Amino acid sequence: MNIVTGKRFYAHPPGVDVGSNERAWLVRYELSRTQAGIEWTRHVIDEDSGVGTQFVVQDVNGDGLADIVVANKKGVFLFEQLS
Repeated sequence: MNIVTGKRFYAHPPGVDVGSNERAWLVRYELSRTQAGIEWTRHVIDEDSGVGTQFVVQDVNGDGLADIVVANKKGVFLFEQLS
């Protein structure tokens, strides 16, 4: 199981939220089960696009791998997973 999340670019007007001028990033957290419990490993996908309120994780190019499409105030981004 994986979780895709991130930080939005100007989620609210500049200066309203703490960190509103920080980088907008997109990350994937990978779940691993160990004898001690569970562990989440962070994988940075991008440090400038952000996540936005609309994004989808699905196979866009038909290669059987999950890709990520993000739409936000910075534009529309496609992140293709490579084998």
